[in-house]
Amino acid sequence: MKSDSKKNKGISILGMLITIVIICFGVMLLIDVVPPYMQHSAIQEALKDIAKDANASQMSKAKLRDKLERRLQVESINYVHGDNLEVEKKEGKTYLSLKYERRIPVVANVDFVFKFNDQVVVE
Repeated sequence: MKSDSKKNKGISILGMLITIVIICFGVMLLIDVVPPYMQHSAIQEALKDIAKDANASQMSKAKLRDKLERRLQVESINYVHGDNLEVEKKEGKTYLSLKYERRIPVVANVDFVFKFNDQVVVE
């Protein structure tokens, strides 16, 4: 007797649906993760530009914070404020430190937490 049964090959519909759900979830996570790093790059550039300013070493802390705040407003970054900027003078050099945290809700009570800590030397 010959068997006419065909063997199943390939992925089933259920397998395909599970794969699509996993890929969509990964893309959604990627969409949430990329913007904080892009904005962090803009914040680093703003901090470096302030440090390169010829008068930065003579500016008061309030003036430096105000300058950073205005630059971040131009970049449409509203979760970092001038209050996050610490100005420190050591060994005749001025250091600008910026510490901040970014939280992005993912699902229910699960958040992505990004902690950034940048420091530049005023030239």
